[in-house]
Amino acid sequence: MNGLGDSVTIGIVLTLIFGAAFFYLYSRLSQNEKRVSLLENLLLNLKMSTEASLMGPDMVEPTSSPAPLEKEDVEEVSEVEYANILKGIDADIDTKPSATVSQGDDVSRPSASASASASASATATATASEEEAATSAVRKMDANYESMSLKELQALARQRSISGVPSRKRELIDALKKQGEAAPSAPAPLPVAEDELEGANFKVDFLAQRDLDQASV
Repeated sequence: MNGLGDSVTIGIVLTLIFGAAFFYLYSRLSQNEKRVSLLENLLLNLKMSTEASLMGPDMVEPTSSPAPLEKEDVEEVSEVEYANILKGIDADIDTKPSATVSQGDDVSRPSASASASASASATATATASEEEAATSAVRKMDANYESMSLKELQALARQRSISGVPSRKRELIDALKKQGEAAPSAPAPLPVAEDELEGANFKVDFLAQRDLDQASV
């Protein structure tokens, strides 16, 4: 019995000792964790405050309360001066379109010479086209003559009253070509100015007067 009681006592004492040691170690570890977390929070706060001081404040608080404007701060303008200012603005707006119109006139002046050159080029183009049309017509006529038979050429020569109708096809074609060529038109008379007519009349009158003087002598 004594041995059993002693062993129970020793077991209880050892359990208390080991429990106390475990509780001590656990409390120290928890305290160390709390200290580490506290240090981390302090370092984080220091970092945030340092960055905020370097970047400057996000908001600026007003140093004074808002106050209404006084009469001295407002510039007074009379109605006459205001009307004059409006008139000056209208005058500036009116002068700008006139300047634009004058520039347009300056631009339109060289356009007259451009139109004259364009008309000259158009006339030259029309003349060239007429010449080409005449040349093409002659070529078509030659082709028609070549496609016709000898009897048809002889009949055409008789209709055009060509004397001495040849018997060869080439001679007939040449005769028809010569007969079909238009005679050169006479040049149209040039218009005579009134000053030239007056000068001619004066010359005729002078010659007639001279003849009369010679006859009287």
